[in-house]
Amino acid sequence: MKLTYKYFLVFIFIINSLKIYSNNNDLYTSFLESMFTCRYNDTKKILAQLDKYNSNEFMTKLAFANFWLIMYETSGKADKYISLCNKNANAVIKSIISKKNKTDDDIFFLISAKSILLKIQFNKKNYIKVAGGINDIIKYFEYATEHENNIRMKLISGMYNYYVETAKEDYPVVYPLLLFYPPGDKQKGLRLLKECAKEKDKRIRVRSLLFLARIYCRDEKVFSKSAYYFKKLLNMYPGNLIWRLEYIKCLQRYNYVENAKEQKELLKEKVNESEHLTNEQKDFFLGVD
Repeated sequence: MKLTYKYFLVFIFIINSLKIYSNNNDLYTSFLESMFTCRYNDTKKILAQLDKYNSNEFMTKLAFANFWLIMYETSGKADKYISLCNKNANAVIKSIISKKNKTDDDIFFLISAKSILLKIQFNKKNYIKVAGGINDIIKYFEYATEHENNIRMKLISGMYNYYVETAKEDYPVVYPLLLFYPPGDKQKGLRLLKECAKEKDKRIRVRSLLFLARIYCRDEKVFSKSAYYFKKLLNMYPGNLIWRLEYIKCLQRYNYVENAKEQKELLKEKVNESEHLTNEQKDFFLGVD
């Protein structure tokens, strides 16, 4: 049977579409790896490719939002990055909110985009706005707690169960508002995060390990467990300067002075070797007390 020109064009279109879809999946994976290794020059090149192939895809907008959030945090919280971060995060939210039948993945990415906006407000100590922002997506947190068979929903549920209770303890100014939210369960939250930390999906595993490292350092105040999770992260990504800086602060918090000095020297070495940091970022990482 002869392949007509019309069907030949359709065939080529499908192949090219699959190729672009495959390329995008590879690019999203490469994006995360470049971020986890703090190779930000590579990140910029990957984002340029994502923007070229599919600039309107909400996953691309979410990648940009995450990148600008990191630029904001590693610049010493320079306001010049906030508008770029907000623009892309809001585009993700608008795109997903407009969908009639949202999937578990849609809800995960919606919460991710909202969390980026909330993190900036939290850094600025706008706790009332943080509480209001959570109020806007509380139904999605509830959805996550009811669909924990999905690994991404389990991660969200673990975070919600733990942090909604610690927020009540740590931020009394928003306590009255949080009383109207579904109650959490810190022990359940820890259990879910630990289960996620054993998952094959590296993205889920890494996020869970990071949450656990922070929780045991700041909230549970069990240094040995915090150090355990930080070491697992840094064994996976020794080039991640952000996590190493957090580990240093954790060591300092619990008076492991010599260990902190060793880590600071290692951080300094990696910063000076890096070709991916701006002068602003180098000052940020080297400015640790």
